[in-house]
Amino acid sequence: MPNKTEFKPILAIKEEDKQTILNFFGPIAEKWFEDEKCFDEAEVAKAFAAVNPNKPIDIFINSPGGSVSSALAINGILSRHKAGITIHVTGLAASAATLITSLKNAKTVISKGSLFMIHNPMSSAYGNAEELEKQIDVLNKCAESMRSIYMEKSGLDEKEIKSLMDAETWFTAEEAVEKGFADEIDNSEQVSAYMKDDHILAIAGREWDLQNLRKPSKEMLMSKKPEDPKPAAKVEDTQIVAKAEEKKPEAMTAEKLNAEHPDLFKAIVAEAVQSERKRIQALSEIDNGANHDLVIKAMFEEPMTAEQVAIETIKMQKLQSDNHAKALTEDAQALAGDLAGADNAEGALRDNKEIERQSIVAAVHSHLAKINGYK
Repeated sequence: MPNKTEFKPILAIKEEDKQTILNFFGPIAEKWFEDEKCFDEAEVAKAFAAVNPNKPIDIFINSPGGSVSSALAINGILSRHKAGITIHVTGLAASAATLITSLKNAKTVISKGSLFMIHNPMSSAYGNAEELEKQIDVLNKCAESMRSIYMEKSGLDEKEIKSLMDAETWFTAEEAVEKGFADEIDNSEQVSAYMKDDHILAIAGREWDLQNLRKPSKEMLMSKKPEDPKPAAKVEDTQIVAKAEEKKPEAMTAEKLNAEHPDLFKAIVAEAVQSERKRIQALSEIDNGANHDLVIKAMFEEPMTAEQVAIETIKMQKLQSDNHAKALTEDAQALAGDLAGADNAEGALRDNKEIERQSIVAAVHSHLAKINGYK
């Protein structure tokens, strides 16, 4: 067995014997930051493009699961490999990760001490009764796809698979082989596993949060933390470290996903429509008239969330307030200047009136002098 810790995920090629290795360590989720220890179908598709389709590959996995849709897509990508595939469970294969280990064209080897867990898909939901019913339909379709994969791998009937998923069942390495989810046990290396606290599972040098899941029984684990545990192997950022062969990457497209998993594709589309409807509804609820143009723009031209529009509305109101205060200041200054000018004009008017009065008095006096004949 090759040294699993000397390779960087996600793809590595051992040059001396041309062994191709795929390392799936961490949750199955889209990577938002470079230092995140996770992987999704896009990253697997990119790595898979560098694999020689006519040479066998070894996949090492230690994952608590994650996105069901991503795991199903990864299963579809790997199922196209023409040569042999050996999957090594080196710690934990739980939830959506078991959809990868249950690849129909692969041999699954599980290290002694490793754990395996299957359950029904889960999701968070928000909305009215009709929207929640649609979400239930999506979950049911995902569960059907999962049962189909487990049945094909294990040979168990649908009734038993459903019962195991409903119970959120944990398996030891031996039980996973007994039920057909794995093909053989690797006794060359003992995997250590223990609960670090109430919900943190430490297994094979890694820690997984099981807060929202049923916990494995104490009989499946070491009773306490080892006194002198081996240091965890350092796994660097997920990246490709082998030179890709001359082959264009074949990314997973919507058309391919629809062709390979039509039910899942429909479920994803329905979920996206529901999410967009919620976004539009939330935006309409914060339309206060003053920000109407901004809300309409966020709905259709430059999509934004209600939270983002609320922030932009506050900025807009502050700008309007600042502009209003500036205009008031400028008007006050102009009015003060007008009043000062008005005082001068009134003084001039009084002076002009006095001159006019004196002229009238002089004219009247001259007229009376002529009539009365005096000077």
